[in-house]
Amino acid sequence: LPLSTVNLQTIASRKLRMSSEETMQIAEELYNKGFISYPRTETEKFKEGTNLQELISKQCESGHWGNYANELLAGSFQWPRAGQNDDQAHPPIHPTQFTNSLSGKQAQ
Repeated sequence: LPLSTVNLQTIASRKLRMSSEETMQIAEELYNKGFISYPRTETEKFKEGTNLQELISKQCESGHWGNYANELLAGSFQWPRAGQNDDQAHPPIHPTQFTNSLSGKQAQ
């Protein structure tokens, strides 16, 4: 399911033990640095025509998930299932470029 603000906060709380406030502060920092899309959205579906393969290709050089990105591009990619919410203003939260320069909680 594509990532909305509520999904992001829930996952960060469960997996990373971060509060909602801390999660959104970090998300805003990553957005302002150009690493993720706008983090305050309730949209849970990508619009038709969104070039997700281009977004995936930007992640291929990662030492952590680059192999997975390459597998997706080699043929295992499937369009993400759509959620019910669409605020019509912003796409779901997604990476916009690759970086390996983050540290601490931003890297999480």
